[in-house]
Amino acid sequence: MPINYSEYEAYSLNPMPQAEFAYYADEAVTAIRVNCHGRIPLDITQLEDQEPDTYAIVKKCVYHLCDLLRGQDKAYNQADGIASESTDGHSVTFEKREKSDQSMDAYRLIRKYLMPTGLLYSGRDPYWDNRKW
Repeated sequence: MPINYSEYEAYSLNPMPQAEFAYYADEAVTAIRVNCHGRIPLDITQLEDQEPDTYAIVKKCVYHLCDLLRGQDKAYNQADGIASESTDGHSVTFEKREKSDQSMDAYRLIRKYLMPTGLLYSGRDPYWDNRKW
C-alpha cells in the first residue's frame, strides 16, 4: 500500500490539509533517503515487495516526519515566539530556532525509527547496497 493521505490521517494527531500532504511527503522521503545514503528507492513502494517490515517502519517515519517538517515550516515562517515576558517594566524575550536545530530534530526522528533497520549505517553494507531497485 503506497503512502496516502487517509493512512496519514490515522497516524497524525493533528493532520495537515490534504493539499499540503504531497509536498511534505516528498520532503520527508527525500530526507529519509539522504540519511539512509540512498539505500531505499525513490519510489518507496518498491521496498514493500522485498522488505515489508522495513517498508512499514519507513512509512510510519514518513508520516511522522511530515508533521515535524510542517510544524517547523510554520514556526520558521511565523514571527518569533515569546520565550518569556515580564510585566514589571514590561520586558519581552523572543526565541528563534536555527535551521540546524530543525535539521537535528528531523535526524533524531529518522534515527528513532530507522536505527534498528540497518539503513542508517554509513559504511558498506552488502545487504542493502546490492539491491536493484
